[in-house]
Amino acid sequence: MGGVHIHGDNHGAAAAGDHARAIVGRYRPDPLAPVLSAARRLHAAIDAVPEALPDPDAALRDVNAIAAATQTEPPDTAAAMAAAHRLLDRVTEAGAFVTATEKLRAALRS
Repeated sequence: MGGVHIHGDNHGAAAAGDHARAIVGRYRPDPLAPVLSAARRLHAAIDAVPEALPDPDAALRDVNAIAAATQTEPPDTAAAMAAAHRLLDRVTEAGAFVTATEKLRAALRS
């Protein structure tokens, strides 16, 4: 048998020819997206029924502090967790907010 034989396979990017480029990109989800999503939901819930909390302004400050701490580079997880603990103390009297706050803390831990 004559001629050229090429064997094998390719995993990943491949390019051939003049000026060819092969680019590989990987999607990496934002690990803080669940935290910010939970913070937005909790903020909206507090805004919807502020009378359910003894100090809704302080609770909103804590929610905002959590969001802000996760937006720094690198994220300040200690400050975010401290605000989450304060927030949990504030919302313990209002059962509807306890579950939402626990979800926010769980998102911070993951």
